[in-house]
This record gives sequence, structure tokens and C-alpha cells, in this order.
Amino acid sequence: VKHTNTLANSVSHVGLIVDTNRRLTVNGDSGLSNSYGLTLNGEIDLTGRSQLIQTNDSDLTVSSSGRIQRDQQGTSNSFNYNYWSSPVSTTNNTANNIGYTISDVFKDGTTTAPQDISWVGDADGSATSPISLSNYWQYTFRNQTDSYANWEYIGPTGSLNTGDGFTLKGSGAAGSTQNYTFVGKPNNGLINRPVAAGNLALVGNPYPSALDADEFIRDNINPGGNAGTTGSIIGTLYFWQHSPANNSHVTVNYIGGYATYTLAGGTVASGTGLGGAGTGDPSLYAFRPRRYVPVGQGFFVEGATSQLQSNIQFRNSQRAFVKEDNASSTPMLRQAANTAEPANVESPSTNHYKKIWFFYTSANQQYRETLLSFMNEFATDGYDNGYDAVLFDENASDMYFLLGDTKLVIQGVGTFNESSQYPIGVKNEVDGNVKFEISQAENWTTDQPVYIYDSELDTYNDINGSEFQINLPAGTYDTRFSIRFTNIPLSTNTAINPVNMTYATESNALSIVNTDINRILKSVRIYNLLGQEIDSVELERGDLARTIIPLNQYATGTYLVQVETNAEPISGKIIVK
Repeated sequence: VKHTNTLANSVSHVGLIVDTNRRLTVNGDSGLSNSYGLTLNGEIDLTGRSQLIQTNDSDLTVSSSGRIQRDQQGTSNSFNYNYWSSPVSTTNNTANNIGYTISDVFKDGTTTAPQDISWVGDADGSATSPISLSNYWQYTFRNQTDSYANWEYIGPTGSLNTGDGFTLKGSGAAGSTQNYTFVGKPNNGLINRPVAAGNLALVGNPYPSALDADEFIRDNINPGGNAGTTGSIIGTLYFWQHSPANNSHVTVNYIGGYATYTLAGGTVASGTGLGGAGTGDPSLYAFRPRRYVPVGQGFFVEGATSQLQSNIQFRNSQRAFVKEDNASSTPMLRQAANTAEPANVESPSTNHYKKIWFFYTSANQQYRETLLSFMNEFATDGYDNGYDAVLFDENASDMYFLLGDTKLVIQGVGTFNESSQYPIGVKNEVDGNVKFEISQAENWTTDQPVYIYDSELDTYNDINGSEFQINLPAGTYDTRFSIRFTNIPLSTNTAINPVNMTYATESNALSIVNTDINRILKSVRIYNLLGQEIDSVELERGDLARTIIPLNQYATGTYLVQVETNAEPISGKIIVK
């Protein structure tokens, strides 16, 4: 690029060189994709939702002295936080991914030419020209234990590393959003951020393109794709969502909470003032995280208890060209409702799994959404890193799944079985009516009941198409309620097969799920179609709900499986691919 040029459509190229004092403008919400090398001594202006994507083998020349510009919208509410992360570093010609200060790279995008923000010592910003922002509210959280005191003040001029997240409040300008512009040297390639076991880190999308949350989670819970290894994080992303009704800087008065995302799906933020459910459209009350994290979005992660590695890793393989108005994109930084997904963008791979989002409303109008997602061979009824989400911000009134003593807001489980049941806990801060309902369901039929079972009253309350209300005294109820799919007690429900066998393609293993607590599995025998026994496994812990048997040495074909139990044997057939 030796002159001022404009692109109106998406372009893919092997090499791109932008000369000094030259400008390449990318219009039309387009993608500029580089597969090998980028030398940037001039400027690339990514207008609207345009993005710069550098693929696995794409390098940014270290001596590049140019910059990109990329707009993004945050809240204009001067009381409300967005969690941000910069897609650029401070402009230089000596290194890539060197980090930044907010005042260096974060600009007022109200006018065509980005302007330096006016930083003021008041608690509130104002809609001046350029805009004024309070310098009180810029914090980060870097690899610390879960304590409010560990928020670290950085202000406009404190140093942030590439991949760090930071907080910022709005200017108070009219309307719901404020346009900002990131200006600096684009980040690219491998980016590491540390997190110790059990610690929290506020990080974010470090690239000038969308980040595939599914790939990010997989890379960081199972490095190298090695079965049984534990990566750096527990596999859940937590996104802060402030309610538009919030009008206070006092933390205890904040209206909002953390939306949650795993490989099993996402749930909206808990809180009051976020509206209600019942329409199936979460944009009416809060934003539900989705697969693709937009440019500039920050989020929390938590370090895994037992780590193979202690660095959170961002990679070019996690980047994608997915616009913020895409139905698969996390809409946390914008206020508009989702639009239809473009036909040229692949939908998330989870679209065939059965999912149910439950919505609980307490007597004092505190809301919580939870997700039960049937992930077939990819998850179990036990804890699954990357699929289950631990409750992050427990409230005085709340609802959660109970997995032993662990409280979950998302529970990814195995294959759907009508006889399965999932305990839930409920907290009601004040006496009064509470309400259970389904806010959304995917791949679920209207004739399949979904019951809230009340063990105290021994009642089954179907909420598939209706809501269930009950008057509860103030208190915590961790043994009273559960999710069920049949109102026939398991001991008399002889039509349900208590043992299910499936072949897990991804892990090349036989998965056996036992839903009968009174049934003990003793052994597994596998036969070919000639009736010859080719394998047998004795089960030392036959009381386990799920048993995994590796099939790495098996040839492609059909096999018969017989499970010996303390009752009658169970037979089935699997196809190894």
C-alpha cells in the first residue's frame, strides 16, 4: 500500500505492507485477513465492525512503527462499568505485544478523528468535546485470590500487559452507548497471562478480531489436546453486566451481576432490575454470552486447582471474523438486540444438544438464570471442567444446581435420560412467593415434561410451557427441590433403561451411564459380530454413575456390549468410527 486506499469488502492476503504515511481504510464491516506476514508502518482504519485477522502462521514485523484504529461501543452511563481489554499495544518499532496505558490507546471516538480523552478528578464523567471521564474507576485484577481488596488501581496512566482487562465507567452522554476508538500497534500471536491455582484474573480478548471462546476454553483446559491433562483455568468465562437502572457509585448498591459462559452454553447475569423471563428473548432483561467474544471485551477466569500450566494462553488459532451483530457473538458491549445470524458464518457446534435455561425469581425480585445442557459423550453427571460453571456471585436470594457441595450456575451433563434428576438449591431472603420458569429451551419438545419436584410436598410441577409459584419462608432450601423429567418414581418406572451405552467419537471411548442408584455394575464384555469375546473389564467401582472405557486399539466396526450387574445383564451395540 503506497497510497491512500479503501476496501469495501473482505479481503484475504498472504502478505501486506502498508508504507509510512499511507492509510488503508476497511469499510463495510469487512474482514482483513493475513496468512503469512504484515508490515505496518502506516495506518489501517478498521471502520464499524471491520476486523484484522492474522492466522496461525501470520507474523507482524517487529520493526513495524504504524498503527490501527478500531471503534468499539461501551456504556455511556457514568455509574456503570464495562470490562475492557485492548486489541492494541502502545505504538513502537522495537517489539510486539508490549502492553499499554489506557490514555495511550483508548480515545474518544465521537468524532471522525479520534481525540484524547479528558481525564477529570470528579466521580462522574461528562459529555464534553472531547469527552471527560473520571479517573477514579480504572482498575484491573491480576492473578490474585478472590478478595475485593485485590482490585488494583491503575488509572489512565498505569501500565497494563497485553491480555489484561480493565474497568471503565461512561461519560454520561445521551443515549445508551459511547463510541471509543482503540489506536495503536495491533496485538498478534501467542500471548500469555499468569494465573495461579484458585486465583482470579481479569483478562480479555487481546486481538482486533473476534475471539472464539470455545477454542480459548479448550486450549486452556486441555493443553495440546492430551487426555487427562489439566490446563490453567477451570474453563468458565465470567462477564460483568451492569443494569441500565444502576444509578450509584456505591458498590453495595450496584445493580448487576456476572453472566457466564462454558462449552455447554451461557447464562445471563443475576441481579435485580434486569427485567423478567418468559419470552425466550434474553435481550429483554440481560445479555447472554455466546461463542464469540467481541473486540475489546474483558472477562474473569479462575485458575484450575491442579494445573499442568500456569499461563492463560491466547493464540491466533482462537481468532475469527465474526461481527458483533452476529447471533453467535457475545453482545456485552452493545445495547441493540441480536439480529439474525448471517448465512456465511457457521453456527456453534452445540446446536444439536438439548438445553434448558431455568429462570428463578425470588420474593424480593432477585433473578437467577441457570442452564442444564445435555452434551452427550462430551460431559458427565459429575463435574466436567470446561462444561460446568461454579456459581461466581452468590446472592442473598439465589438458585443453583447442587453437585455434592458444589454450587453450579451451568451444569453440563451426558445423554438425556428421562429418569435422571438434578438437585437444585434455592435461597429466599424474605418471606413470599418465588417463581420457577423456563426462559429458553433448545432442541426440546413441547410434550416432554420438565418438573420442579418438591420433596416436602411430594409434588411434581411441570414448567414446560407454564410457571410454578410457591410461597416460601425466608431461608435456604438445599434438599427440597430438584429438576425431573418424569413423575413416575424410579423404583416403579420399569420402562426406562437404567444403563445407557454410547461411543464417544472425540475421546474414542465407551461411555456407560448408570442412572439406577440401586444397580451395581460388575463387568463389561465386548464382542464382535461373530460372537467372539475380544475384551473384558472388571469394574472395581460399579457404583459410579459414569464409566469410561478407552477403545484406542479397536478397529472401525460394530461391537456388542454386555454389562453384568447385580440384577439382570444389560446389552447394547456401539459403532466405532
